[in-house]
Amino acid sequence: MKMIIFVRDIGLPSGKSLFQLQAERILCVQRLAAQSTNEGSAGLVQIHWYIMTSPFTDDATRRFFESHRFFGLEPDQVTFFQQGTIPCVSKDGRLIMETSYRVTKAPDGNGGVYSALKSSRLLEDMATRGIKYVDCYGVDNALVRVADPTFLGYLIDKGVASAAKVVRKGMGGRM
Repeated sequence: MKMIIFVRDIGLPSGKSLFQLQAERILCVQRLAAQSTNEGSAGLVQIHWYIMTSPFTDDATRRFFESHRFFGLEPDQVTFFQQGTIPCVSKDGRLIMETSYRVTKAPDGNGGVYSALKSSRLLEDMATRGIKYVDCYGVDNALVRVADPTFLGYLIDKGVASAAKVVRKGMGGRM
């Protein structure tokens, strides 16, 4: 099965993709970190970006980044890794078949990040790089504030091991 991936225009006046917005945010946080730690010397602080893809989107995502020159990031500071897959099941509990002998599979979702990081040995990679803190978010979140220094700084200051930002869904316009 051949799949073509189109990066969806989310309607921003700039026409920027979500990947570009997030890469620009990483570049901005890197500059801020360099300025605060080394009297303005840029380029000394690098944030590594791990991007989880699916077996269906991996090649296209890598090509997209290459064609956009990694949006100003260094190619070696971006690591792609694939999430797992699970069998597709119909509403009545039957396996959905791709062919008469092959079960259709789908990506295992955002929760698959943990097993994918472990199976791809990226936890060891993070340790080797000296990474102490990880900001995990859904790449399709247009409102995400990647590497939010205020949020992460607060967590570090309080010694919190894990936290999440959430927005309560409206209940028919009421809170």
